Amino acid sequence: METKQLIVASTELALAGRGIARIHPDTMRSLQLIPGDIIEIKGKKRTAAKAWRDESPERSQNTVKIDGLIRTNAGVCIGENVIIKKAEGVKTAEKIVLDRPELGSNIEEVPIDVKSIKWQIAKRPIVKGDVIQVMSTTNHPYFGYLGTGKVIAMIATQTEPEGITVIRENTEIILPAEKSTIEALNIKISMLQTEIGAERAIELLIQAIKDKDKNVRINAAEALGNIGEPAVEPLIQALKDEDFNVQVNAARALGIIGEPAVEPLIQALKDEDWVDRYLAIWTLGNIGDERAIEPLIQALKDKEGMVRTYAAQALGNIGDERAIEPLIQAMKDEYAGKVAKEALEEIEKELRDNFF
Repeated sequence: METKQLIVASTELALAGRGIARIHPDTMRSLQLIPGDIIEIKGKKRTAAKAWRDESPERSQNTVKIDGLIRTNAGVCIGENVIIKKAEGVKTAEKIVLDRPELGSNIEEVPIDVKSIKWQIAKRPIVKGDVIQVMSTTNHPYFGYLGTGKVIAMIATQTEPEGITVIRENTEIILPAEKSTIEALNIKISMLQTEIGAERAIELLIQAIKDKDKNVRINAAEALGNIGEPAVEPLIQALKDEDFNVQVNAARALGIIGEPAVEPLIQALKDEDWVDRYLAIWTLGNIGDERAIEPLIQALKDKEGMVRTYAAQALGNIGDERAIEPLIQAMKDEYAGKVAKEALEEIEKELRDNFF
């Protein structure tokens, strides 16, 4: 397998944390790489990333652009050399064991939500010893452990099988010994339902999402994601909340609920507020239901560039071939064209992988 020695450069801030290595198109051709292929990166340590074309004006055939996490995992700094090649023997991760670094006395220890982690690192290549960044959670006095948006580091202490693996939907994520966020939250809700009855518990959470205190609404939105279908309508309404953190937690909760939320989210694409439309698109992309394909294709023509961009990204996440031609047209979009191109390449690679 052909290899290249390249100089490490920093990547664009917008691409940080996505597990992407930007490489000059000529270098990719010489390594027989297509966008989305997984590459092995060897510095002082070995790691992996997804290869994407570097089409920036300052690109160089002698450099690879990677973010700080990938540099850490490869054991290199900007300006140092790495050896890259197309990864061989990449397998689906059956199990990933994640742990936290030793916590000092001045660092707050908080548990992590397994489902949230899987969302964040889905389709990422990972090697034993890699450091990843995930969103943390915190303890709420009524609802238990809930999301705060803090970013913390975790280490992959074990992968099964060994070597370069990719996180998929069926990958089992194992966390440290304490209860994960989702487990702790479910226990709290279960206790509440036992004490006062399921219907009354749901009623109280729906009331809480309308509370004048934004912190109560933020936590209620998170908790409603574990209630299921009865929570869909209040969460759809919460997408219109004046506080963006409530909106984001509502979107995440709808993503956890999944299929029952799809049709209401599709209806939300008609909302006059572009933020509501973009959050609905983001959530539909995470759920991945094929019913969203045609509405998302229509969203590629939205008057707001951010909405068009997220529509392209969502179509890439779902990976349906019906999106290919609309994405080709969307590549001409000054605002969303770059993401549309990446989404198209992701779909084409997914179709090739499924075919073979």
